[in-house]
This record gives sequence, structure tokens and C-alpha cells, in this order.
Amino acid sequence: MSRVCIILCGLLLLVPPAKASPPPGYSLVWADEFNGTSLTATNWGYRYLGVRNDAVNVTNAVAVTNGALVITTYTQNGTNYTGMIGTGGKYAPRYGYVEASIKWSDTRGGWSAFWMQCDTMGNVGNPHTNGTEIDIVEHRSRDSGNVNIANQAESNLHWDGYGTNEQSVGSGLVGTNLGTGSHTYAMEWAPDIQRFYYDGTALYSVTNSTTLDPIAPAVAVSQTGEYIILSSEVNNASWAGTIPTGGYGSLAASTTKMTVDYVRVYQLTVPVAPANITRAAVVGGKLVITGTNLNGGQNFHYAILSSTNLAVPQANWKILSTNPFSADGTFRYTNTFDPTARTVFYGVKAVP
Repeated sequence: MSRVCIILCGLLLLVPPAKASPPPGYSLVWADEFNGTSLTATNWGYRYLGVRNDAVNVTNAVAVTNGALVITTYTQNGTNYTGMIGTGGKYAPRYGYVEASIKWSDTRGGWSAFWMQCDTMGNVGNPHTNGTEIDIVEHRSRDSGNVNIANQAESNLHWDGYGTNEQSVGSGLVGTNLGTGSHTYAMEWAPDIQRFYYDGTALYSVTNSTTLDPIAPAVAVSQTGEYIILSSEVNNASWAGTIPTGGYGSLAASTTKMTVDYVRVYQLTVPVAPANITRAAVVGGKLVITGTNLNGGQNFHYAILSSTNLAVPQANWKILSTNPFSADGTFRYTNTFDPTARTVFYGVKAVP
């Protein structure tokens, strides 16, 4: 009788991080520390210049000073002004660990956010491919009833556009003492999960639905590249309360600001072992191996190896397949093996 063994060859196991530092195997691949005197044009562009809700997005609301990006919301001659920037057309990572350090100084009637999106998010029916709006953190000083909520924030996901087909889920208000000082906000993103961290604690997570168009609270985790956005917005009598009488003060005098110390993106540079490895020997000498790719398509994929002798050095094992994984982060490998062999060993090895 033939026998089949499956082993994992030289791989690191994924261990959930205890704090909001990048998980094991992740290294910095992109960052803006805002150390200059103006926006880095190769990283950022201005978004939605002109009227948006109850303010006008302008370039002079955005400044880089004292080692930080500052978006100021202000009022001039009865008109409210604010700003929004993004990496659209310049940088759109897919998967990884995305983090920013932010100090909020929001005022009622407005909110600020660190989020991600892609241009096809408005398409309906396939959010894995079309993408989602990923609100890593949204902060308000007041809720719709003008109740002070400045010490908390929330993470939200939206997909299938913003019309009648829109679907969304969110964390609700989470975190503590966020209204003063700088705090870190991060998202860990793989094909089947997104975890949201405030100040080193994972406060909210979602796992991928098996359907392309799930009904909330099931979630379609985006599996496409998305650009990064930093924004402040104003909308009177909305979920952020009412605009103060007289507005927010001049550009020079306004204290309504979003201050960002840095934005950093980490991705895998050390392979992570696949999960849920199973095998089934079926009729006709066919072997089926299935599992989940925790690397999420980042820099590494896997090779399927075999040998009839476990003592043979791994470098001399036969390579059967060099990339059996599908786009959704799973794999299914089928192979014909010799049923007369007493033992056949199969390995799964990460390769660049």
C-alpha cells in the first residue's frame, strides 16, 4: 500500500502580533516621514479640489512643517476650506501592513480620516476585484447629536459604490484617549483578513466572505491594489454634528487640524507558511493537496516538491509546481503519483 506524507519545508509560522508593529516577516517598503517643507510630488497629489460637501478643498489647507503633514480646516468670508491628498496614480499597495501616526484636532461639523480606495470601487458585484473603501480610521469630535466622542474613532469598510447597492460594515466607536496627542493606526491586510490596530491593540477585524457579493455583515476583503488617502471633510448637521457658529477661524488662527507624523507601508520579505494544508488520495492515483496562502501574493509564492526518500537533501527534491496558488489566496494542486511506491513525501516550500 502506498503512503503519502506532507511536510512544510523550512517555513516560518505566522504568529499574531501582540502589538501594532509589523507582523513577523514584514519589512518597510514605502514611507513618507514628512521631513521636508512641501508634499513629495512623487508620493502625493491633491484630491477633489473644489467644492465637496460643505467646504472647498484647496491646496493651501495642506502644509508640511516641523516634520509633519498638517491639514487645516478654516473659514474665510463665510466659506469653509479644507484639504485632501492621496497616492492615486503614484502608489497603490496590495496587501501588507499600512500604518500612520496621527494627532486629531477635529471640531464639530467635520471629521478626518486615514483610508484607502481604488478607482473601480464604485463598480457593483465583484468587490474582490473592484476593491472597497478601507477606512483604517475615521475620527470626529462630535456625533450627529453633538455628543463629544473625541476620545474614540472607528474603522469602516464600504463596497459596491455609494448608491442603492452600497454595503458596509464597521467597528463602531473604539479606542480610548484618542482626542489628545499622537496615536498610531494600522491595518494588516491579506487576501482573507483585515485587522485594524489603534495604539498597538487589534480592535477590529473582518474575514473574507466566500461569495463575491456578500450581504453584510459578511465582508468581501479587497484583493486589488488601493491607494492611500489623508483627508479632512466638513458636512453640516451630519454624523459629525453641526458647524460652529462663525465657522473654524482663519487659516492662521484655526485649531482644527489633522497632523500626520508619518505614513508607512510594510510587506512580506520573509515567507510565511501556508495554512490549512490537507491532502486526499483519490481514485486513479491522483493526489490533491489544498491549502491557504498566508503570503497574500506578496513577494513570495510556493513550490510543491516530492521525494521518495526523506533523507535526500531538500535541494534535490523534485519540483512539481512553482505557483499553485490562485488569486483568492487558496491553492489546489493535483498530481499523479506512483501507487506502487511505499512512501511518497510532499513538501511545500516558499520561493521568491
